[in-house]
Amino acid sequence: DVEIRIYSETGGLVWKKSISAGQYGGIPSGNDITIIPWDIRNDYGRFLANGMYVIKIQVKPITGGVYLRKQYIGIIK
Repeated sequence: DVEIRIYSETGGLVWKKSISAGQYGGIPSGNDITIIPWDIRNDYGRFLANGMYVIKIQVKPITGGVYLRKQYIGIIK
């Protein structure tokens, strides 16, 4: 299972995507990389404002364990 969450600078959740094991949820691009499309809109369909955001990714392989990753992104329009 994969869960992607994007948070504002103040910690508010603005976007979330969950993909269960075996469920199609991304675009394979080779070299074991999958692209998860996101249109820079929040969960209410509104475009995000310029600023810094935090992306948190949690992966739970079917073999067990949990992998966490945190990245920062900036949006400038």
